[in-house]
Amino acid sequence: MQRETTSVVERKKDTREKIILGGLVQKAGLLNANRAFLMGALLMIAKISPGTEQYESLKELGQKVLSGPKPSLSSSESPNHETPVSGF
Repeated sequence: MQRETTSVVERKKDTREKIILGGLVQKAGLLNANRAFLMGALLMIAKISPGTEQYESLKELGQKVLSGPKPSLSSSESPNHETPVSGF
């Protein structure tokens, strides 16, 4: 019985984490983005070391978006626009 309870708790935690990550994708305006594109972008940012200027810049941008209303982006700044991100 204890094992089932632990398994349920772990599943609920995993589900919550996935929902939170999905919310980040939605907030970034990337729900309709190509999955391979998203994976490539995530793999690229995974290589950025914490504490670097690039990491801190991205973190600051993310904190601003998460703590305030959704920023209005022009069409040239749209997350779905295929403009290369500087530093990559």
